[in-house]
Amino acid sequence: MSFGPIPQAVSIAIQQNFLQREFEKALLSVLKYRLLATKETFSARIGETITKTRVGLMIPNLNPLNPQTNTNLDNGLSPSQYTSEQYTLGVAQYPQLAPDVNLADNQTTIADFIMKNAFNLGYVQAQVTERLSRNALFNAYLSGNTRVTATLGAPATTVEVDDTRGFQTVVVNGVVTAVSPSNPLPVKIDGVTYSVTGYANDSVNVSSAAVTGGTSGTITTSANVSTTNATAGNSVIGTYAPLVLRPNARPTTANLSGSDILDMPTCFAAVSALRSNGVPDDNGFYNFLLSPDSMTQLFNDTQFQILNRGVGTQDPNYKHLNVTEFLGMRFIPTTEAFVQPDNGNGVSETIQRPIVCGKDLLIEGQFDSAKDAILEMVRSIGPGEAYEKGQVFPVAGYDGYWQYMRGPLDRLGQIISQTSNWIGGYVVPTDVGTTSQQIPTASQAYYKRAVIIETAS
Repeated sequence: MSFGPIPQAVSIAIQQNFLQREFEKALLSVLKYRLLATKETFSARIGETITKTRVGLMIPNLNPLNPQTNTNLDNGLSPSQYTSEQYTLGVAQYPQLAPDVNLADNQTTIADFIMKNAFNLGYVQAQVTERLSRNALFNAYLSGNTRVTATLGAPATTVEVDDTRGFQTVVVNGVVTAVSPSNPLPVKIDGVTYSVTGYANDSVNVSSAAVTGGTSGTITTSANVSTTNATAGNSVIGTYAPLVLRPNARPTTANLSGSDILDMPTCFAAVSALRSNGVPDDNGFYNFLLSPDSMTQLFNDTQFQILNRGVGTQDPNYKHLNVTEFLGMRFIPTTEAFVQPDNGNGVSETIQRPIVCGKDLLIEGQFDSAKDAILEMVRSIGPGEAYEKGQVFPVAGYDGYWQYMRGPLDRLGQIISQTSNWIGGYVVPTDVGTTSQQIPTASQAYYKRAVIIETAS
């Protein structure tokens, strides 16, 4: 059976879900960071943004009930209020185009080619969402952690830094607000407290963290920074910055050396920080995303080996060089992990960045209107009719990803195309509503639900 003039090889691939299976198989082989996201429906149009509110925790009331006021309908009690945080969500389209298929080739070649296209479209489409979700996550959780890049010749209020992320805004009454003299951001430069009142990004970005979205520039403080504090290489850390851990307590990325590799004490410290902030886990474990190189470092760690002493080489963890669930962490290797090359500007090592994550740290906006339009297209027009008219029609779909085919539009009626698309966006909400009033062991960090570990390769 064939769909109208669709070649038999293409018809069979559609009818028997070969394209669907190849598309889905490729997607699932890549997705790691995206799986951390909580999905929310996005109701606005593409290109627009919507602001949403995330409700925090209540503050415990430690005042005993007063018998003298326990006389009316409210028993003398006042309702507690939730803390709240706002975040802005937007979506965009990210289409991918596969090489065209020429029907002048023989049927065997055509079938093989469209199957390869289906797989590769799934793979590259998954890479898109992996990198978008990863970038959003790291842009938030690397913010407010940088270093001085140029020593001041004399005390001054302008300091050159490797990365201005985390020094551009401050949260005021739950709303993200640009730093200014009236809304300053407290920071520590070489351990001494100053107030940031402004910033400027360089016209040419020379940040060593550019691969993670970092932007070099300057920060402006309300008072002069001493030359001792503003010495190249010294740390600049925002008071509300997320926790970034490094082996051997290295203060900045530039201080990492070849011996500073992933170890169990640093992993334990990350888990401890998440638990101290009351971050919920994922079915008993925190998700630990890391590169294959970082996984190898872990296996070489002495303490890791001691903890696994007596485990035979036939144990699945050793047999496959992979740890799944261990000491409160779920280890998830990924080839999409951030690896920062030794690109100069003070960094002389290739930097690995494993990240330990709790639940609900990342929001994915899903554009449901697209799904409705696609399903309506499927109902209203058959593949055969669409193909004959040279129209685009869906041939595979999975969790917001769609793959399409278009019949020939060229004069010879020989060229068909395969494309894919995903419509969505990512945002990382803050945790400013969770303070020591709700959780006594909580930190001041705006972002509390993940800990990045920086190591050398």
